[in-house]
Amino acid sequence: MRKEEERQGSLLNKRGVKMRDRTMNKVLCKVLPILLALLGAFFLSACGQEDEGHLFGVDGYVYVAEKVDLPEVKRGMINEMKVHDENVYFINDGAVKTFPLGDPASVRTVCRMENGVIADYVLDEEGKIYYLKKESGIGIIPYAAVCCRLPDGKLVYESPVEELFSLRTGDMMALIGEGDIVLLSPEALLLLNGDDGTVLDRLPTEEYRGEQVEGNDLAAEGESLVTGEDGTAYYCLVTDGQPGVRLAYRIETDGTGHLSLAQEEISPEDRGRIYGSPLGLLYDNGADGFLYRYGEGLASREAVLYWGDSNLSPKPDDVCTLSGDRLLVLATWLMDQEAYLLTRTAVEDLPEKEILVFAAVNPTNAGLEQAVSAFNRQSDRYHVTLRLYFVDEVETRLNASLVSTRPPDLLDLTALDLLTYTDKQVLEDLSPYLEESDRVHKEDYLESVIEEFTIGGRLVSIPTRFSIYLYSGRASQVWETPGYTMEDLMELTEEYPDCRVLDNRTLESLLWLAYDYILERYVDWESGECRFESGEFRELMEWMGRNCKGVYYWERMNYEDSLWEDGWPPSEQLLLEGEFVSSFESWIVPETYGLVPVGYPSADGEVSYQMVPWDLIGIVSRSRHKEGAWEFLEYFLTNAEVFDFPSRLDQLEQMEEEYVAKGTWVVYMYGKWQEIETTQEQVDGVLEMMEHMHYSVEGGARSGIIDIILEEMGSYLSGDKTLDEVLPLIQNRAQILVNEGL
Repeated sequence: MRKEEERQGSLLNKRGVKMRDRTMNKVLCKVLPILLALLGAFFLSACGQEDEGHLFGVDGYVYVAEKVDLPEVKRGMINEMKVHDENVYFINDGAVKTFPLGDPASVRTVCRMENGVIADYVLDEEGKIYYLKKESGIGIIPYAAVCCRLPDGKLVYESPVEELFSLRTGDMMALIGEGDIVLLSPEALLLLNGDDGTVLDRLPTEEYRGEQVEGNDLAAEGESLVTGEDGTAYYCLVTDGQPGVRLAYRIETDGTGHLSLAQEEISPEDRGRIYGSPLGLLYDNGADGFLYRYGEGLASREAVLYWGDSNLSPKPDDVCTLSGDRLLVLATWLMDQEAYLLTRTAVEDLPEKEILVFAAVNPTNAGLEQAVSAFNRQSDRYHVTLRLYFVDEVETRLNASLVSTRPPDLLDLTALDLLTYTDKQVLEDLSPYLEESDRVHKEDYLESVIEEFTIGGRLVSIPTRFSIYLYSGRASQVWETPGYTMEDLMELTEEYPDCRVLDNRTLESLLWLAYDYILERYVDWESGECRFESGEFRELMEWMGRNCKGVYYWERMNYEDSLWEDGWPPSEQLLLEGEFVSSFESWIVPETYGLVPVGYPSADGEVSYQMVPWDLIGIVSRSRHKEGAWEFLEYFLTNAEVFDFPSRLDQLEQMEEEYVAKGTWVVYMYGKWQEIETTQEQVDGVLEMMEHMHYSVEGGARSGIIDIILEEMGSYLSGDKTLDEVLPLIQNRAQILVNEGL
């Protein structure tokens, strides 16, 4: 694993089982009651409750999306899309261009920059365009100017602006009053005369913005100018901090050339994207799936549409208002841009479809949202609605919905406690569906993928893709072949007493390295016997105490004594290094630096690597629309975008062939770029890892035991308790937990 993934907390936990750090993982693993007795009681108490989540339409209306053709662009992307009198404007390749809506072939250039960029532009009611241009580059004196052109492109004026501007673009200009211009610079708001571009007033913004982080995604570029109802201009920003706080100011002018700001009442939690609109500012938090419109002022807002109803994803690039019933939306997915005309339509006027509810923990991945939208567009019978839950709503709303009379039909399991759901048989067995399918079959997938997600005799999910997380070491220091026990690792540290086991050497990191080993060696899951007072376990805890520094992973996320300070190759003082292998290419660098895979310790010394699955989707066993749920899942399995190793054998074989056919791969090693040969031998090495990868199901008593050890051993490391006091506590608490599950 690269330095940034190890030191900055990456989203990988220490075993690499899930792409999130252990702190968040602990929250997610407890989203359902851990003790099965409590779990059963919860399900009974929640029975019959209804989840009043979104199904379809807002106030009986849906914005139906129709794809709109865009002009072909030779370079770059379409940015800053705006509309005026059914004409679409945008910035591309240093120019502002326009075309009639529905006629992209008639695109024309309004103005162009040869040495620089057009940072932003605005249009007045007559179609006159005001734009900010910046010139910079090697041998070019930085220059910024505000320009005005007539609708036919004729230049009216070019007025230099002495303020230096940052490299940011977009949301920097607004019209105000009787045609004057407000301009956002890094230090101030400027009021310009719309007739000639001269600066009338300058209002410093430091006292309003404080410390801003440019490009802050929460703020949609930190600070911005947007125009709302009746041409009212607003200065919006999100303050620095975790999390930041949304602030909004109405921009006012007294008619004598002076600017002032009046703070608006706005929810400090509204940290998403704000779009300008003549019917009132639009807002998208990117979390709950809705687009909102602010009322008079910004103190209240109401839902306009649910993006999923329109088969679109939240937070598009641009939202332009054509009228109260029509919107134009620009969206980007994997560098492909598409525009959609959205028309407000009564639900009763649309063809009737069965609604499938897909429950997911927010934030879900964009690929899943795209797949839902694509399925909805092609299905004449079903419409899938993504119902998003925040992490703190899983115990309440999500759990209640699963036992209600109208449970969800599909469940995104990627961020959930899979073991608890399978124990309660919340998930449908997919095997019968595969046997009847003419598109998806078990033999289409890696055998290890099918085996690992057949839990309790039920195939509960099929991940479309996966990565491998493993530990590696220098060939000169570790074992000749992969596979080892914790006793082997303990002996290795005696052989190299000056080396550390892991870079982040906290107790939590060591426990998650030994996760499977501990649960295999010291718990008999058939009889329920725990052995945490044994001499072997005492020796293991003593060893961990000697080889760790700190208790929790997050305590050493930015430590100063990292052995990764100089980057690749890792220090010889580091025995094991975590590697995240998501492609054949990603193993080239570690292997070329002389690292060999050793995997995870196991009770019997067998080779073990961790599978990191993605896109875990299950069918809810109490669904009333199982046929439709399977139709979506079948579609998803056959059409999902694959960014890591695909689970399908045919896709994996294609990836192998493409890798070997490359011939060489360029990597940065030993201080320079080098070409490394891509070989079948490298491919075979990674395929061998796949034969020994396992998915360690977390949750329930398993994760609970590790948490108990971590908690009780923390008091030992702090000196508050001895091992004689700690080990009986671990034994008793773990035994109760295991007994509850029998």
